[in-house]
Amino acid sequence: MLLNAPSSDSPIAALLDSAKRLGWRMTIEERLMPPEDWRGDGALVTTFDHPPLIRYLRRLRRRGVKVVDLADFQSAFRCNRCTFDFGAVSRMVAAHFRGLGFRRAAFFAMEPIPTRRLESAAFAKAWHGEFQSWVFDGSGAPSRWLRTLLVAAEKPLAVVCPNSYNAVRVLEECLASGIRVPEEVSIVSEWYEPAFCENQRVAVSGVVCDTARRMREAVKLLDRLMAGDRSAPREILIPPDRLVVNESSDAYATGSPALRRVFAAIRRNLAHPIGVDELASVAGVSRTTLDRLFAAELGRSVGSEILRQRLLKAKRLLETTDMKLATIAAECGFCHSSYFVKAFSAAEGTTPGAWRQRH
Repeated sequence: MLLNAPSSDSPIAALLDSAKRLGWRMTIEERLMPPEDWRGDGALVTTFDHPPLIRYLRRLRRRGVKVVDLADFQSAFRCNRCTFDFGAVSRMVAAHFRGLGFRRAAFFAMEPIPTRRLESAAFAKAWHGEFQSWVFDGSGAPSRWLRTLLVAAEKPLAVVCPNSYNAVRVLEECLASGIRVPEEVSIVSEWYEPAFCENQRVAVSGVVCDTARRMREAVKLLDRLMAGDRSAPREILIPPDRLVVNESSDAYATGSPALRRVFAAIRRNLAHPIGVDELASVAGVSRTTLDRLFAAELGRSVGSEILRQRLLKAKRLLETTDMKLATIAAECGFCHSSYFVKAFSAAEGTTPGAWRQRH
């Protein structure tokens, strides 16, 4: 079996473990042009629409070699694919931004490649508001171009990026221009790299995708193809795992230290009962002081904020999963599904089921 894919994108450990159980002998090439003299039965590749690689793969196919593509989107080489469901990723990010109250969004990418425009289109489809696509065309000074767009854009603005590198570029230009993050510009990466996202002046939010699962599913698909299984799926899409919310898209990232601790505690305990006295202890203040902070900075009570956060999570789950209402109620800390339906209907003017159908 031939593997041609970047190790940063494909966990080799997951691949080797699966391959060992199947008794495969492997050739690993982290290059766009595998060796001409290679002989084998199957290949896992990331095509990148690279013409020499595509010509090579067509020669392999003529020899009867089975191929599974790991590329994000269908390339010019048509074959079985196993990749992430970027439509689901876009819906997850869009739901997060809408939950924060954003109505304007932009997709930003520095790389003028076809994949970026496809990703932009996927997010535009998931978004229900004003939308701009900022894909750099490769001409001029990229920093000046991006800064001009950010300064001129109407705010507040939600910005989604295909990877952490692009997200950090947006963050740097915002900070250099005096644009407040996340109050004026909120940023989320569709690919979360912890070391990169968290090692910034403002930690960047992002979507976590299970790369090990993708490799396991790709190996199973290739094994079925090599065994002559005609029922093997043409495409396997791996759903996103979760969204890590950091300061770049946290509506409360810049509040007082006491409130930031309270917001973090609320998010950690959304699936469990948590009272105002407990939150006051987390904040290091009395209950009276905490009530006064909420009234002064947010204009609402602690209890109403807990309920608001539970309902925001519920809306994200309604929009991005097929969970039953009873499961969502439990995940969001409602003791009974009937109470969840009543609270949701009072806040949104419609039932959770009707809301899900509209979104």
